[in-house]
Amino acid sequence: QTAGRAFAQIDYYDGATDDDRLIVTTMHGVPTPLTASSALSAFFAHPLMTFGVMARIHWQALKLWRKRVPFFSKPNPPSQQTTSGIASSRLASTSVPPVLLPSNPLNSIES
Repeated sequence: QTAGRAFAQIDYYDGATDDDRLIVTTMHGVPTPLTASSALSAFFAHPLMTFGVMARIHWQALKLWRKRVPFFSKPNPPSQQTTSGIASSRLASTSVPPVLLPSNPLNSIES
Protein backbone atom coordinates (compact mmCIF):
# COMPACT_ATOMS: atom_id res chain seq x y z
CA GLN A 1 0.00 0.00 0.00
CA THR A 2 1.56 3.26 -1.12
CA ALA A 3 0.25 6.82 -1.18
CA GLY A 4 -3.40 5.94 -0.58
CA ARG A 5 -3.41 3.02 -3.03
CA ALA A 6 -3.72 -0.66 -2.17
CA PHE A 7 -2.23 -3.60 -4.09
CA ALA A 8 -2.85 -7.35 -3.74
CA GLN A 9 -1.19 -10.15 -5.71
CA ILE A 10 -1.78 -13.90 -5.65
CA ASP A 11 0.71 -16.24 -7.30
CA TYR A 12 -0.44 -19.81 -7.98
CA TYR A 13 2.33 -22.40 -8.26
CA ASP A 14 1.87 -25.81 -9.86
CA GLY A 15 5.11 -27.47 -8.75
CA ALA A 16 7.93 -27.61 -6.27
CA THR A 17 10.02 -24.67 -7.50
CA ASP A 18 9.43 -20.96 -7.98
CA ASP A 19 9.79 -21.50 -11.75
CA ASP A 20 6.50 -23.46 -11.75
CA ARG A 21 4.31 -20.37 -11.39
CA LEU A 22 1.09 -21.09 -13.27
CA ILE A 23 -0.86 -17.85 -12.89
CA VAL A 24 -0.45 -14.42 -11.32
CA THR A 25 -3.47 -12.33 -10.36
CA THR A 26 -3.33 -8.73 -9.17
CA MET A 27 -5.73 -6.08 -7.97
CA HIS A 28 -5.06 -2.48 -7.14
CA GLY A 29 -7.11 0.56 -6.29
CA VAL A 30 -7.92 3.18 -3.71
CA PRO A 31 -9.39 1.74 -0.50
CA THR A 32 -12.57 3.37 0.80
CA PRO A 33 -14.45 2.65 4.02
CA LEU A 34 -17.44 0.33 3.65
CA THR A 35 -20.55 2.27 4.56
CA ALA A 36 -24.15 1.91 3.48
CA SER A 37 -23.78 4.79 1.03
CA SER A 38 -20.52 3.46 -0.48
CA ALA A 39 -22.06 -0.02 -0.89
CA LEU A 40 -25.11 1.44 -2.66
CA SER A 41 -22.86 3.60 -4.82
CA ALA A 42 -20.82 0.55 -5.89
CA PHE A 43 -23.98 -1.43 -6.59
CA PHE A 44 -25.52 1.26 -8.78
CA ALA A 45 -22.22 1.93 -10.54
CA HIS A 46 -22.19 -1.71 -11.74
CA PRO A 47 -25.83 -2.86 -11.48
CA LEU A 48 -25.68 -5.87 -13.81
CA MET A 49 -22.14 -7.04 -13.09
CA THR A 50 -23.29 -10.18 -11.22
CA PHE A 51 -25.72 -11.15 -13.94
CA GLY A 52 -23.08 -10.62 -16.61
CA VAL A 53 -20.65 -12.92 -14.78
CA MET A 54 -23.36 -15.56 -14.34
CA ALA A 55 -24.27 -15.36 -18.03
CA ARG A 56 -20.64 -15.80 -19.08
CA ILE A 57 -20.18 -18.80 -16.76
CA HIS A 58 -23.29 -20.48 -18.15
CA TRP A 59 -22.24 -19.68 -21.73
CA GLN A 60 -18.90 -21.43 -21.16
CA ALA A 61 -20.70 -24.38 -19.52
CA LEU A 62 -23.00 -24.66 -22.54
CA LYS A 63 -20.03 -24.69 -24.91
CA LEU A 64 -18.37 -27.46 -22.85
CA TRP A 65 -21.62 -29.43 -22.73
CA ARG A 66 -21.97 -29.20 -26.53
CA LYS A 67 -18.44 -30.63 -26.87
CA ARG A 68 -19.51 -33.48 -24.55
CA VAL A 69 -16.76 -32.73 -22.03
CA PRO A 70 -17.35 -35.08 -19.06
CA PHE A 71 -18.48 -33.61 -15.74
CA PHE A 72 -16.68 -34.72 -12.59
CA SER A 73 -18.45 -34.11 -9.31
CA LYS A 74 -16.62 -32.56 -6.39
CA PRO A 75 -15.03 -35.18 -4.08
CA ASN A 76 -15.89 -35.30 -0.41
CA PRO A 77 -13.57 -33.11 1.69
CA PRO A 78 -10.95 -34.83 3.88
CA SER A 79 -11.87 -35.43 7.51
CA GLN A 80 -8.96 -33.21 8.63
CA GLN A 81 -7.80 -29.99 7.00
CA THR A 82 -4.39 -30.53 5.40
CA THR A 83 -1.70 -28.38 3.81
CA SER A 84 1.06 -29.64 1.54
CA GLY A 85 4.69 -29.10 2.54
CA ILE A 86 5.28 -26.85 -0.48
CA ALA A 87 2.45 -24.48 0.37
CA SER A 88 3.30 -24.36 4.08
CA SER A 89 6.97 -23.57 3.35
CA ARG A 90 5.92 -20.74 1.00
CA LEU A 91 3.52 -19.39 3.64
CA ALA A 92 6.26 -19.55 6.25
CA SER A 93 8.59 -17.51 4.04
CA THR A 94 6.13 -14.64 3.62
CA SER A 95 5.85 -11.73 6.00
CA VAL A 96 2.06 -12.09 6.27
CA PRO A 97 0.91 -14.81 8.68
CA PRO A 98 -1.39 -17.47 7.14
CA VAL A 99 -5.10 -17.23 7.85
CA LEU A 100 -6.73 -20.39 9.12
CA LEU A 101 -10.22 -20.85 7.72
CA PRO A 102 -12.89 -23.15 9.10
CA SER A 103 -13.64 -26.21 6.99
CA ASN A 104 -17.14 -24.83 6.36
CA PRO A 105 -17.27 -21.01 6.63
CA LEU A 106 -21.06 -21.00 6.76
CA ASN A 107 -21.00 -22.92 10.07
CA SER A 108 -18.90 -20.20 11.69
CA ILE A 109 -21.43 -17.42 11.01
CA GLU A 110 -23.22 -16.49 14.18
CA SER A 111 -26.90 -15.66 13.92
